[in-house]
Amino acid sequence: MSSFQPQYPGAPNPYSGQPQPPQPNNTLKIVLIIVGVLVALGLLACGAGMMMIARLGQGVVDSLENMDFGEFADGYEDPILTERLAGVPEVQQAVGEVETVEYDHEKTRENEDVDASPTREWFRVKGSSGKTDVYVVVTYDEDDSFFLNTAELVDPSGARTTITLPDVPYDDEDSRTVFQQIVNNQRLSGAIGNINMVTIDWDRSSADDAGDNEYWYQVTGEQGVAFARTDEADEIIVDQIELPDGTRYAP
Repeated sequence: MSSFQPQYPGAPNPYSGQPQPPQPNNTLKIVLIIVGVLVALGLLACGAGMMMIARLGQGVVDSLENMDFGEFADGYEDPILTERLAGVPEVQQAVGEVETVEYDHEKTRENEDVDASPTREWFRVKGSSGKTDVYVVVTYDEDDSFFLNTAELVDPSGARTTITLPDVPYDDEDSRTVFQQIVNNQRLSGAIGNINMVTIDWDRSSADDAGDNEYWYQVTGEQGVAFARTDEADEIIVDQIELPDGTRYAP
């Protein structure tokens, strides 16, 4: 009997070599290595970038913490304080008719330890007498940001005299304009009595959908609180009043 096994079509040749395992794809390996390197470099770059941003951000924070914002207000003329001082006899005696009242940041900083209060500010008072070294030291309410009635007049020698600032029913020029437009409104007076204070209501102004140029002012009277809305596109015009019961009308 022959020792040769019959061959069938398609049958493997028993004398041929064993099939070789597939060779790995070197191109794919190279691509994967390159991608890995690029990803690593990208992560390093992102890390360095984030570190740089963090350092810059911390630098900004440190700068803001060390910044003295009062310097920007140095020399600011306060028209409402000028108005309140104009009727004070001691001030008139010291400077004559009050012309300007300017915030003096350097004086305020110099006297922080003496005044022992971060809410006391120095203002230079100039009047018809021509004197330029007369000051008034005022204290403001931290909650209301409004100057309190008691202040001190400081003459050129440094002597201090306690003075009383008269009340005014507004805390800035804009609220003064609103007051002037509504003070004689009989319907409003009938609802809240005489007006004690007009001040802007920032919360309501921000929440109102009327428009970017419209603002709400709170009007506090002897008998209640009302609101006045203004259109300030060109100038301050009161275009609506809201009574305590919610009734609105055009003045």
